[in-house]
Amino acid sequence: MKKGVLILIVAILIGITLLISYFVRVANRVKNDSESDAITTSKVIPNDYMQLLGNIKSLSFEQTIISKRRNPIAQFNYRNKFRINVYRVNQFSDLKIGEITTETYLNNHISYGLNYNLVDELNQYEILCKSGFQDKVSKIYINLYGDDTRIISKNDTLAYYYSKAENFYIKYQPNSPQDFFGSIKEKSIGVKIPMEIMLIKRNKNIYLILLSANDAGIALKPGTLLTLLANNK
Repeated sequence: MKKGVLILIVAILIGITLLISYFVRVANRVKNDSESDAITTSKVIPNDYMQLLGNIKSLSFEQTIISKRRNPIAQFNYRNKFRINVYRVNQFSDLKIGEITTETYLNNHISYGLNYNLVDELNQYEILCKSGFQDKVSKIYINLYGDDTRIISKNDTLAYYYSKAENFYIKYQPNSPQDFFGSIKEKSIGVKIPMEIMLIKRNKNIYLILLSANDAGIALKPGTLLTLLANNK
């Protein structure tokens, strides 16, 4: 065998070994993240979430999803037709929502090579949240892909969106992985779920609120979530 061919074979074998080693490390990291940040559920609503939504009579509280490494996610049902997920975004300065939110409207997929926890699942779609600590907030990047996508309102204390969506994501750095990712399930490709996404500032905290129809056939009037919050008395 010629020396050049032998060197080539050795180089290929080394390359394959390094590639296998990389995928093993990624798999182990995902496994460790999953084991160390496993989620549990609770029937207790966090106090600040209660102040935000807890007194709305048309809502029924379902559960709170608890993680060791990040803030809880509270889930509510609205008229047995809609699901609401609430999450307090960790931030380290007094940020103006209208100045830090950036929108895109691209068909996207979930960030690869990371572990995500399934936080909500219905027949046609699911919502996932990145396992582990939330990334530091410099800006908030919102991607919504679907039909009739619009910005309902945007100012210093509110960024509010509507879409008949196929997928969406939220992240906090331009090159960071997605923190939340929602998508139509593979079996429901082409279906679009009416939803609203709101970032709202209360007492210097920023809250992410996701309102989504339980089924693509359920109509959602744009502005519904803002009306609900106005009725929290």
